[in-house]
Amino acid sequence: MIARVRKNLSLSWRWFTYWRKRYVWLRLAIVLLLFADPVRDVFRPTIRELVVIAITGIETAGIPRLTYYRARHLRQLEVKKLQRSLLNRFDANRDRRLEKAEAQRLAKGTGLAPKDITQSGLKADLDRLLAANQKLGLADRELTSRKIRRGAFDAAQRETEVFYREQHAEVERLLVVSRPTWRDYLQWKTWSRGGSQFSGFLLYYLEEATTVNWPVWRWLVFVILPAVLVSVWRFAGGEQLTRRFREEPELAAAPCPRCSEATRDLGALRQRQLSRAVASGVAVMLAVYAILVVTVPARPSIGDIPDLHYHLPITPALPAGLAALLLRLILWPWEVHACHRRPRLRLIGLAASACLVVVAAGAVVWFTLKTLG
Repeated sequence: MIARVRKNLSLSWRWFTYWRKRYVWLRLAIVLLLFADPVRDVFRPTIRELVVIAITGIETAGIPRLTYYRARHLRQLEVKKLQRSLLNRFDANRDRRLEKAEAQRLAKGTGLAPKDITQSGLKADLDRLLAANQKLGLADRELTSRKIRRGAFDAAQRETEVFYREQHAEVERLLVVSRPTWRDYLQWKTWSRGGSQFSGFLLYYLEEATTVNWPVWRWLVFVILPAVLVSVWRFAGGEQLTRRFREEPELAAAPCPRCSEATRDLGALRQRQLSRAVASGVAVMLAVYAILVVTVPARPSIGDIPDLHYHLPITPALPAGLAALLLRLILWPWEVHACHRRPRLRLIGLAASACLVVVAAGAVVWFTLKTLG
């Protein structure tokens, strides 16, 4: 039992070393594709900067209005004081309204009507009220309406500064766009937060592409782990096949499945038939899916730019991939025989594969440039 476990672990380690050395550029491309957006958001937090700019702009636009309305309110209070002093002077019976005789004495003494001292402070005439109070000795002679307005504005401005100073003390640290330093990468919370963000980012695209809403553990158990096990199993088969080639040189001749002549091509072996068919099916399915994503109308989005994220399930592209898989699986003997007789056919197949990739990538790039202008 221990020997078998050691053998399996040794096989897995050899597979990992083989995969690490051989597929370094493929892994680099995958890492760049998957981490391009998260890395940009971490080191260039554009969204956070835009939010800070928006908050600052809204706040800056609100300061003049707050000062204006507060100054207007303070000026209204001064007007009400002037109205109250005149009302107290001419309201003999203290009923808070002017009788006919009291109104006549008000008009004779100040030239004002009763409504001038009873209406809203926002509509009353400050200059006339101040002049009436000064004429009766109820206000300072050196006081002017300009000083009252200026004093109200200065007081409102001071109150606004105090209000925003207290508010800034609470939210200033939240508005600062912090950027990572090398010390942040020595903390566990940085890696845990980044891992959760990346897993959420990856799950979002998996759900969008497959319409399967699974938690992380299900993707690991039912998708990633089986893929790794199948890859290790194929690697073990390849190592066993290599060992047989060394032990049985006649097997390395790889006879053609149609004419039984030696091809000296490992792809002519039956062990390679299914793997090559699956690779073709997956390539065709992904290419068709990429084209469908950019040709099918996008779902509605906020703003004028349509949603460029995956918005189409991968199921419409499955028939094309299955058809390519079955077609190559069935025609595999004739493919090997044709390439055995005419080796240049391999170059034609390579060119066709390159054209497929170029067309799919070109369609995506063209649609993106057309959409974004």
